[in-house]
Amino acid sequence: MASALQREDRPVAESLCLDDLLDILRDLALGGRLIARPGDGRVHVRGVTLDSTDVAPGDLFAGLPGRLRHGADYAGRAAEAGAVALLSDRPDLSLPSLVVEHPRQVLGALSARLYGDPSHALSVYGVTGANGKTSTNHLLAAGLKAAGHRVGLAGSLETRVPGEVGRPSERTTAEAPSLQRLLARTRQAGGTDMVLEVSSHALELARVNGTRFRVAVFTNLSPDHLDLHGDLERYYAAKASLFTPDRCEHAVVNVGDPHGHRLANEMLCPLSTFTMGSEPADWSARTIRADAGGTRFRLRGPGCDREVRLRLLGAHQADNAVAAAVALAVGGVDFGAALRGMENLASVHRRKPPQRESRNAARRRRSRRTEACSGLGSRRTRPATRAPSGGIRRPSRRRGRGRRTRCGPTADLRRRLPPLR
Repeated sequence: MASALQREDRPVAESLCLDDLLDILRDLALGGRLIARPGDGRVHVRGVTLDSTDVAPGDLFAGLPGRLRHGADYAGRAAEAGAVALLSDRPDLSLPSLVVEHPRQVLGALSARLYGDPSHALSVYGVTGANGKTSTNHLLAAGLKAAGHRVGLAGSLETRVPGEVGRPSERTTAEAPSLQRLLARTRQAGGTDMVLEVSSHALELARVNGTRFRVAVFTNLSPDHLDLHGDLERYYAAKASLFTPDRCEHAVVNVGDPHGHRLANEMLCPLSTFTMGSEPADWSARTIRADAGGTRFRLRGPGCDREVRLRLLGAHQADNAVAAAVALAVGGVDFGAALRGMENLASVHRRKPPQRESRNAARRRRSRRTEACSGLGSRRTRPATRAPSGGIRRPSRRRGRGRRTRCGPTADLRRRLPPLR
């Protein structure tokens, strides 16, 4: 069952009965039928989830087909936790069942309706691509915040609602019910904008269905995630599905990438292009310089020709900054303030902070090193040579360099002595 913390995260949802949800499916031309006892169509639904451990009283439980188990197998457990109905491709005797052919495809739209279509009340910025999504996401959020907007953020590093401390993300893009819940919480907290990383998994698995994007950004494409998509063409098609008129109001595309150039030529949405190279584009970055102090480049576009000085390190950050800058310009924010906010972003936190080595782990590591240089360790240990000072010099990977490791009687004695307290 969901924890108290998860329950507190739930925004206020509309109370819709099963007959209303069936009408919504029919209005969306998604079909569906209700298998239930007489009168169950008037049962009211107050939330939705696809996780049986996250069920709250009044929820619609989505039982989706999976590789190993079918989600409908957990309908009984969901009913015990308070679920009032099941959405699936097969009915279950324990709950009134909304049966559709492809439940995952309709889950986003139903979740959005239950939470009052929150993406229509926010300016939602979506970033997709093989590389650069996370940095572009944080640059966008920094720019919007500096321009006076209340911003929510979700991506591979963290999920953040305005006025709250960010939390580590479970996925780059949350499942449809969680995503709509997050958008609704952002709206409820007085948010004006939401910045989302949109993964190819999310597009392939319909997690962003029901979400309307004010601006969608394409950074680049490279062979990746082919375990899910099968080949590069299907991977491209998944990315391109974000840029359709029914989902995206304005597209921002990197035409310096071959797949971005193709996407721009196929685009049906209003389009702004950018590049780091010599390709014709609406926006570009010139004279890129990167050093230990940050990254500098010249940003040129409609009504803009200025130097940008980022604190982020690496020439690749110029690509991410231009993508974010174009999206902010298209979004109609205070562009000067937004650029200053991007320039003041000091870092993008790493996915996992460095872990401090425990005393026992350090002791085991020193023990393995001593055994290796005294011939007691693995036979695969590289040979050691005697150093002029009497210690042992072990070869390093760098030619002409070696490090000395204390070993011999003194090292063995140190290993036997108890540690000092």
